[in-house]
Amino acid sequence: MDIRRSFQILELEPGVSETEVRQAYKDIVSVWHPDRFSNNPRLRARAEEKVKEINQSYETVISFLASNNGEFTEAATGSGEDEPSNSPAF
Repeated sequence: MDIRRSFQILELEPGVSETEVRQAYKDIVSVWHPDRFSNNPRLRARAEEKVKEINQSYETVISFLASNNGEFTEAATGSGEDEPSNSPAF
């Protein structure tokens, strides 16, 4: 998963600490935990998919921080300003 997208999913900004990543992960999983939607199968299924995406993003960010000493730079992400982004425009 793309590191930029992972930060976005976890609602994080570059420069966060591992502790801040863990807290953001816990917070967002609490919001999307499938058990909160036990009475609605459609929302439960959506929450299960969302938690999978959150888990993958968390692993990506933690690995990234460990391998780059926590530095989020253009060089560390392997992307430049001239390259197109895969992120949707908001």
